[in-house]
Amino acid sequence: MTLLTQLSKRYNLKFVLYEYFPSKGYRNLPLKLKTKSKSYTLIIYRNHEDIHNIISNANEFSEYLHNHNFPSRKIIRTIKGESEIKLNGKSRKYFACLYEYIEGETIPWEAWTRKHLILLGKSMSEIHNIGKDFPLMKLSSVEKVLEQQLKSLDSYLFDHKIQKTLQSKLNINIDETNFKIFHTKLEKILKETKDSSKTTLHMDLVRGNLIFENKAKELKLSGVIDFEKVTKGSSIYDIARTFAFLLTDCKYKTDREIIYNFLYLGYLDSRRTEFNKEFKNDLPILVNFFWIYDFYKFLKHNPYENLNRNEHFVRTVARLRKSRILNN
Repeated sequence: MTLLTQLSKRYNLKFVLYEYFPSKGYRNLPLKLKTKSKSYTLIIYRNHEDIHNIISNANEFSEYLHNHNFPSRKIIRTIKGESEIKLNGKSRKYFACLYEYIEGETIPWEAWTRKHLILLGKSMSEIHNIGKDFPLMKLSSVEKVLEQQLKSLDSYLFDHKIQKTLQSKLNINIDETNFKIFHTKLEKILKETKDSSKTTLHMDLVRGNLIFENKAKELKLSGVIDFEKVTKGSSIYDIARTFAFLLTDCKYKTDREIIYNFLYLGYLDSRRTEFNKEFKNDLPILVNFFWIYDFYKFLKHNPYENLNRNEHFVRTVARLRKSRILNN
């Protein structure tokens, strides 16, 4: 039975065509399905530990936002009412979900304007406002997730063989003294925010998960997708995660432009609030953590010899050298 036939029977829709999207996700493979009159997005999820729980939480929150008039994906259910299905592969089964297709496109970082930054800030604020009333007990806390990430990168970066290879192949050394100071400050933040006010966090508001559309010369954020990293916690973590992306990759925008447009005209303007002193002090430390974690992921998943040709890696290293976590 072909994929289209199998899906047509389960959804009672007559699919006539499917095509691959230009890019694929780390955990998933997106396909564009078409009937004669409408387009849909099918996400096939790769087998991964706890993947069903990840998909279920992502779909539930995405649908919750959609029902509150936020531009997230609308789930299409099977004739049996299923939001997730299993597909038979050659040697294993895969989970998959069908969604309404969102018109628009993702924008490369270098093409982002102040309007993109403002829209991103306003949309994050809206997610956090709506997310306060989402049932949080089923989600992992962001502190727990970051504690595990910190443990993983510690184990990798302070392995003696890894440090020797970093120095010989990339001319990079970790400043252990400054890293320990940073480590202590981060652990303090994680401990202090555990009992703070909580909302639902996307934790992956990167350019590939933001779909923009120009209609009548007006820029519009038409969709936020991929809620697979959704957690609960203080909004500062979501802000810091996105800041780390923006400050590293929006190479034609100054730090001041990014902060002003994304944070003050976007996120804070929507909330009519200001940062408290603790927030201002904690944000740079958390941004540094996400740069370090990105640095660790680059090392873990790429041949070292290729990394100095990767602009995102080079810019991340430059940020960490500026903050004195890394040195030559």
